[in-house]
Amino acid sequence: MGMEATSLTRILKSMEERGLIIRKKNPVDGRGVLIYLTDFGKEKRDLSKTTVLKFNETIKKNISEEKMNHFMEVAETINDLITDKSIFSDTNIK
Repeated sequence: MGMEATSLTRILKSMEERGLIIRKKNPVDGRGVLIYLTDFGKEKRDLSKTTVLKFNETIKKNISEEKMNHFMEVAETINDLITDKSIFSDTNIK
């Protein structure tokens, strides 16, 4: 999933404590765990989806496609710099 196992474990534990998910042993392979959304988790998923769709709709109404393309280019460059550790490396500190 592109994250450390410890980070994922922490997130899942937090979600379980909040009643968003439940974990069950995999009946086919006892070494694995299956994760299910609870009814409360499904409610929150639907709320999140609605919120994201409304956000995207509002952005599209208020920002031109050209400006969004420029923004995405800048955001991608920043992400690349972070991924490549080009921002805070010793060679860049003056």
